[in-house]
Amino acid sequence: MFAVVLTITVSLSIWSVYANLLRECENKGRAIAQGISRTSDELLVNRDLATVQATLDESLTLEGVAYLFLNNGQGETVCHTFVPQVPGQVLDLPVSPTSITATRVDLGPEQRRLDISAPIMAGVGGYIHVGMDLEKVYAAALREAALQGGAIVLIFVLSLGLVSLAVRRITGPITVLTDCARALSQHDFATDFPKRGELARLVPRSAGEIGTLAESFLHMEGTIQQSVLHLRQTTAAKERIEGELQVARHIQMSIVPKKFPAFLQLPQMDIYATLEPSREVGGDLYDFFQLDDERIFAVVGDVSGKGVPAALFMAVTQTLIKATARQGLGLAELMSRLNDELCENNEASMFVTLFVVILNVNTGQVEFSNGGHNLPFLLSPNKGPEQLPHTRGMGLGVAEGVPFQTSSFTMQPGQALVLYTDGISEAHNPASELYTESRMRKFFAGQSDLRPRPLVESLLAEVRAFEAGGPQADDITALVLTYLGAGGPVVREVTNSMEELDKLAAAVEGFAASFHLSPSVANALQLAIEELFTNAVSYGYAEGQTGKLCLSMDLKDGWIEVELVDDARPFNPLEEGPPVNAEASLEERGIGGLGIHLTRKLFDELAYQRRDHENVIRLRKKTG
Repeated sequence: MFAVVLTITVSLSIWSVYANLLRECENKGRAIAQGISRTSDELLVNRDLATVQATLDESLTLEGVAYLFLNNGQGETVCHTFVPQVPGQVLDLPVSPTSITATRVDLGPEQRRLDISAPIMAGVGGYIHVGMDLEKVYAAALREAALQGGAIVLIFVLSLGLVSLAVRRITGPITVLTDCARALSQHDFATDFPKRGELARLVPRSAGEIGTLAESFLHMEGTIQQSVLHLRQTTAAKERIEGELQVARHIQMSIVPKKFPAFLQLPQMDIYATLEPSREVGGDLYDFFQLDDERIFAVVGDVSGKGVPAALFMAVTQTLIKATARQGLGLAELMSRLNDELCENNEASMFVTLFVVILNVNTGQVEFSNGGHNLPFLLSPNKGPEQLPHTRGMGLGVAEGVPFQTSSFTMQPGQALVLYTDGISEAHNPASELYTESRMRKFFAGQSDLRPRPLVESLLAEVRAFEAGGPQADDITALVLTYLGAGGPVVREVTNSMEELDKLAAAVEGFAASFHLSPSVANALQLAIEELFTNAVSYGYAEGQTGKLCLSMDLKDGWIEVELVDDARPFNPLEEGPPVNAEASLEERGIGGLGIHLTRKLFDELAYQRRDHENVIRLRKKTG
């Protein structure tokens, strides 16, 4: 009878100890998994995998933890503690985006594990897996069962009445550990753990595995608490740095010109440029400005390195360029002075490559000098792309006293000059292939539209397609200067805002100057375009409606030809205005109609057409 009772008692005791230890092991794994999942969402968003890996490595030292690994939202393992790699048995374990799951897995002889998976950001950020060592649970259960079995035998010998007391004494610490584990799994680690005192009291009172588990719990709670504090401090510091970098990016981008069209008063040419840093700030630069009534200065450069140091060196370089270029120096001397200035106090040994050009808008002559930069492409309407020849010169800021060379050529009307940085030619695709200047040449050979803005936008779209979604490896800068020729046609696109009238006035002024029109003809042209534009904006569009208008002007065979196109409702200002009695007084004549009346008097031919949902007005006037 005693043997039967002993067997049943020992069996129940083994089961009770095993069940409690297993629950304890699972709750501990849940606490670790939940603690890491709650602190990894910000790190995953910021792609700070190094900090996540450090947290996993630190958690591996906790008692009972056999492995940890992290899958991202696409099911890829991004961090783990296995050597050398994650076993296939754990890659497809079941997970849940709404709850923590526990799954037993056998990795081999004496490698029975309990896998605890916790979702990160409801599974969007992936899942953290914590593998708990079941072998230690089994061993602990057997040891505790042996101790309990001996205690039970002794208790049976001494007094059956002491059995109940002994069981309570044994299971009490486990109950405390279970409660602490449950509380730890729900703790946010923003405050002190409320049951730390209970665990601390349990350590000296309990021997063997229970005391060890209690001590491990205390160590684990303190480690996780410190990790959470460190992660929060790191996140706050990164957010502060990112905010400062955004301000720096805004300041840097404000240095380069972004107003296009840039020179409304110069119909002989057009220009467009763009700069896309690979990071928040970069080292590329471009600039253009008018030296005098007939010369345009343009430059593209690339500073060595990346990030904040390159951005600061870029700002210094661009400031020096603008200040030195206005001194009336030749390009070779200008480059030499820039080089010597950049070499001075250059303890960081940074340098910049530059390509500078000066275009005479009346003659088409281009002077250029190269400081170790990529050779620009010259594009022609009916000819393949060409690269400009090499000129002597190295990167600026490397060594003082370096000589530079200047060369020149004459652009023909319709030609475009493309300046760029190696962020374009050295862009790479997922297969690590470079875009190369050879691909640029093929791209330019297939372009018929040599207007600056469409050409730049098409080139960048081509590079993005080549990268196929991969990261931008370097800063990208492109500048296109198209020469239209002295006395060439003028085309301007504006919105239906009266504030755009100044742009049209400048375009008319430049057109008149280009063709040397008389003041009376220029004034007539200005009055007519102002009147037609005002009528279209005032009467052709509904209130709040956004539209666009396009003005084109040309001189052919002694005739000034003007075309104004808008996308307003069908509206003919040549017919819909009030009749005008030019001989009447202002009081008798009333408001409106005079501008159109004068336009009819000043121009030889006026015509209106509704074409493709647009209003088209054409004016013609002899210059003689």
